[in-house]
Amino acid sequence: MASTVNLTERLPNANLKATYCPQPTTTRGAPTVLGVHPKEPKIIYCSGKLVVIRDLENPANCLIYQGHNSPTTAAKISPNGYWVASADMSGKVRVWSYDNPEHTLKVEVPVFAGEVKDLRWDPDSKRIVAVGDGRTLLARVFMWDTGNSIGEIAAKCFNQQKLAAMMSHSLFFLHADEYRLK
Repeated sequence: MASTVNLTERLPNANLKATYCPQPTTTRGAPTVLGVHPKEPKIIYCSGKLVVIRDLENPANCLIYQGHNSPTTAAKISPNGYWVASADMSGKVRVWSYDNPEHTLKVEVPVFAGEVKDLRWDPDSKRIVAVGDGRTLLARVFMWDTGNSIGEIAAKCFNQQKLAAMMSHSLFFLHADEYRLK
């Protein structure tokens, strides 16, 4: 039996002066991944199944991307500012257009069997490295436009939490578990 819905109940209150974006999702004892736009005063973060890009000068001005089916865990804007890579708990990384009004999806890459905890673009905006819960994998490096894997790092016992840096013109990067930087 279909129920009738009064659409006026869903409209914002007339006394409401502003609407703001959702805050980042936080989990006790786990880091919250934040990113910055390389050329504009904006930050990027995850909130539930959403990716939020918020203007720092006007917090009410924000972009919300709704393409993920699982809760999002990390999102970063490419160094050239044209693309966004966002990851979720199902182990998928989606690369989508930031500068296009439709935010067109370029590629969706199944990186791990478990959640992606952090990701990073290389300085040339050509490669993405993701760390997470891949059971036997610590990290995977892949091409941003095709999703082709160009390297993997196997892990045995550490719970990887954060990707610290990716150096220019190499596949050298730092990663951290709960206890130390490697």
